[in-house]
Amino acid sequence: MELIRSLNGIFWGWLIAGVLLSCGIFFTVLLKAPQIRYFPKLLGNLKKDPTNRDGVSGFAALCAAVGGQVGTGSLVGVATALASGGPGAIFWM
Repeated sequence: MELIRSLNGIFWGWLIAGVLLSCGIFFTVLLKAPQIRYFPKLLGNLKKDPTNRDGVSGFAALCAAVGGQVGTGSLVGVATALASGGPGAIFWM
């Protein structure tokens, strides 16, 4: 059991943080920083287009995507709290 705890400390400690940071830097350099280069284009796509009456605007699509993720996380969080802590956990949420 001590072996598993020590491996858990290694994998979920500095190792995973280093791997994630290294991958982020690697892909930022490899793809020439798209998160910075395309930021003005992102803002332009979020503006409401008055000529587009039939389609979904970029902002509406963003709101739907974020709402889907946040709503699902909220439901899963409550269900996990109920399963692990019982009804008292929901009271404290």
